[in-house]
Amino acid sequence: SLADTARAVLLCKENKVGAYVGGSCTETDLSAQASVHISMATQADMMLAKPGMGVDEAFSIVGNEQNRLLAMLNRRRAQNENVG
Repeated sequence: SLADTARAVLLCKENKVGAYVGGSCTETDLSAQASVHISMATQADMMLAKPGMGVDEAFSIVGNEQNRLLAMLNRRRAQNENVG
């Protein structure tokens, strides 16, 4: 589950072990997007580009979600700076 994945990454990081968020070729684009959020929130060292057996599709889905998440975080940071 996503919760188990997050706990595992945090446990690895706590014990100075590299953490990698993997998956399988049969996952969906939604699970790949959720994995991006878990990977970035827990600061995983590496993340599998998924879903599928091809590289292009998986790389695009994961890359787009990373960019989307970073844009949201940057906007929130800018809004907080303007308020405070």
